[in-house]
Amino acid sequence: MSEKYELEEVPCNLCGSTRSRTLFTATDTYVDLVREPYSVVQCLDCGLAYLSPRIPEKAIGDFYPDDIYLLKDDGADRKVRGLENFYLLHLFRHQMDKALKTATGQGITPRSVFDIGCGPGHRLSLYKERGMEVAGLEISTDAEYARRQYGIDVFRGTLEEYLEKRGQKKTYDIVTCYYVAEHFFDPMGSFEKIKRILAPGGMFALVVPNFGSVQAGVFKGRWTYTEVPRHTYFYTRETLGSFLDKAGYDVKGFSTMTNFWHPPSIVLSMFPSLDPRFNWREENSGAPGTKALLRRAAWVAATLALSPLAYLECLAGRGALLSAYAVKRGPA
Repeated sequence: MSEKYELEEVPCNLCGSTRSRTLFTATDTYVDLVREPYSVVQCLDCGLAYLSPRIPEKAIGDFYPDDIYLLKDDGADRKVRGLENFYLLHLFRHQMDKALKTATGQGITPRSVFDIGCGPGHRLSLYKERGMEVAGLEISTDAEYARRQYGIDVFRGTLEEYLEKRGQKKTYDIVTCYYVAEHFFDPMGSFEKIKRILAPGGMFALVVPNFGSVQAGVFKGRWTYTEVPRHTYFYTRETLGSFLDKAGYDVKGFSTMTNFWHPPSIVLSMFPSLDPRFNWREENSGAPGTKALLRRAAWVAATLALSPLAYLECLAGRGALLSAYAVKRGPA
């Protein structure tokens, strides 16, 4: 490994065991700081898969350049970015409808929502359109964009910093956490802290890459959701359910169904060079957009071709994204 980064070995965050076996190795395909592969291991006692050894939390910020999760409509071609955001909002609306329907089914009248890792605020803007009180947490500069573009109260910082500065002054009927828990360095501690933001009986809705999916089993280290070293934990229904139960939630359901026109990860696992982040990086650097447009065209074609296959995976209960819905149990 690079001399600049001294990796750390970690025990299983779910059961504390130090007994594990290596499942496969993977490399970072986007941030060229460490050339050697990382190891994804599995706990021999509870089955949790995680990254070990890993980049320490104090250094992980180096692996999150500003352009890595850019989902805004600014940049070299505002029309193209606008189309990408239209597509994303369609997917976010699908997720929102599922969360609200589940909450209502649990007897919750959702009036407020807090989104952890809200990015530039696109998803929260949809809840706001429904007349709900919204707020969020975001560690990147996207927090400023969400405030400016949508007028949303977004705290910039970590979950720990948010709780330290704002405490339990405000709780919410729903807390959402989409594509974030796989980045946690201490999932158990984070899930316990999130309860402090939830109102009594409130619902926690989260989405993570499904390590029990067909794609994860087929692609392994090539699976786009492996994304080392930024992804540190890899969840299945069983391990995520155990985390939530131990952290003080009653799990109400799981789902691996997704929108038909969103074949998550299968396109990028098969064709990594089509990753939209390469387009954003080139455009932000001022490079000509010809390659980016060709990549986008190829991505659309691959999405149309592979959507039916990905949807069959979802119907079989082994889709690439795992949604979980849980209700806060007792006092935080």
